[in-house]
Amino acid sequence: MKVKVKLIGILSHYYPALREFKSVELEDGITVEGLRKKLGLSEDLVTFVIVNDEMVENSYKLRENDKVLFLPAVSGG
Repeated sequence: MKVKVKLIGILSHYYPALREFKSVELEDGITVEGLRKKLGLSEDLVTFVIVNDEMVENSYKLRENDKVLFLPAVSGG
């Protein structure tokens, strides 16, 4: 199964290629949490996950052609 993944902000430093949506091949039935772990992103770095323009929980099961955004905490000053 393929999904499109994009990392926002500081998360894109881990995989610069994912600063734009890129297709990623995954096993069927993988969750958002499974994808996060596969990408090597620690749980404390990822604050929000958006799939197809909706915020989802870590337990969300990804489907073919989903668009996944991983977002860090935002701070201002």
